[in-house]
Amino acid sequence: MFLRNLLMIILAIGSINMIFAAEKGQDYLSKEREVKQTRILISGGGIAGFTLAYWLKRRGYEPTIIEKHATLREGGYKVDVRGVALEVVKRMGIHSDLIGVNVNLNRSKIVLPSLKVFEFDGDVLGHCLEGDIEVNRWDLVQILSKAAQDMEIIYGDSITKIDGTFVHFEKGETREYDLVIGADGIHSNVRKLAFGDSEQFLHQCGIEFCVFPVENFLGACLENRLF
Repeated sequence: MFLRNLLMIILAIGSINMIFAAEKGQDYLSKEREVKQTRILISGGGIAGFTLAYWLKRRGYEPTIIEKHATLREGGYKVDVRGVALEVVKRMGIHSDLIGVNVNLNRSKIVLPSLKVFEFDGDVLGHCLEGDIEVNRWDLVQILSKAAQDMEIIYGDSITKIDGTFVHFEKGETREYDLVIGADGIHSNVRKLAFGDSEQFLHQCGIEFCVFPVENFLGACLENRLF
């Protein structure tokens, strides 16, 4: 999960840094280009996809997002917004929205099989610094999607083939695009279509974990308990 979020953030920040540089006068996105005629497809309606779409729209482009899920995805783990990401969300005007859904932990507890409990300050355990924000992934995606505002989003469909400028879909009709961007996670469908199976790019560390919501029967509030 951490690696997946890291890859999404790298994809988003790489594009954002390029656009920030353009605002400072570097000619990455020349105003002389016919930007509105450049057809851009972003695969993945998540953190990276909506963040990239926002900045492309700021530069005059009209990107399209395709998301294989039928709606905006819910669920997912918490996401730390820190460092350069804080500057990004401030420039996007969503910093206050993220503060409103901040779930920074106050404390964390580790319960051993013997039922002995070790308690830690939440910020220390999470290596959080002053000003860092921690939000649930689904809250972050909701806020980013609203920031991107009006744009074409194709839900419930997926790319099956990229043939030059022609993009084929599982359900929809073939369309033509000048640029296809993969913002669809660690097992990126776009990367698989362009470069081959994702396994050749991944190194398994032998650790897996699953996160899911349950009823708060412990009455915990901004608290993490590990058993």
